Amino acid sequence: MMSFFPHSILCVHGWAQSPDFWAPLGVVLEKPEALCLLDRGYFGSPCLPSLPRDAGIKGIVTHSFGLHLIPDVWLKQADFIVIVAGFNSFLPADRSRRRRSERILYLMQKKLKENPEALVALFRRLCGQKENLRSGFVNTALMAEDLQNLAHSRLDLDLFLKIPVIHIIHGRQDKVVDASRAEELQAALPHARLHMVEDGDHGIPLTHAEMLGELAACAIGECRS
Repeated sequence: MMSFFPHSILCVHGWAQSPDFWAPLGVVLEKPEALCLLDRGYFGSPCLPSLPRDAGIKGIVTHSFGLHLIPDVWLKQADFIVIVAGFNSFLPADRSRRRRSERILYLMQKKLKENPEALVALFRRLCGQKENLRSGFVNTALMAEDLQNLAHSRLDLDLFLKIPVIHIIHGRQDKVVDASRAEELQAALPHARLHMVEDGDHGIPLTHAEMLGELAACAIGECRS
């Protein structure tokens, strides 16, 4: 098992997810309390972990749209970041591919209005989650708002360029965020290291938790050197 103590790592899940998305990562850690779990609030009350003042190295691990939800207070003090299935812009520049992505977003927005539970269940399966979502509160208004933001959100690349250590990990078989988005993100962040997982899809934190933990440990080692 890996130990990140006494360091602090903010974990930011993506759309239609919750903090339990990071449970497999916590399992491979000797000190899972090093993980600070942000909760966007799709299925309950939102939670924004405060930045520990006495922490050692401060890191961030994000999944998909979670990359666009990092609080500035963490982003500005991060020593490293591991970006999983991330993107600068969800919509491709290429016209034909952009139209396809716009169509997907439109259908998701439509389905969210008609049957939000079915859409969330489908999307979570695409992320590798096999269990059904437990019945309860679903903040469809926030989900709709974030889907709308997905079409327009762009990263403040200047902030990311100031982060000393960046690792990008992406599944070659990702059907939600095309692998080309990772390559474009690396091009925008020249000091980032890209790790392409040939058998990986959109659910790398679930299917490759050990690899993700090793990347975070590697990033901590780089920050120390």
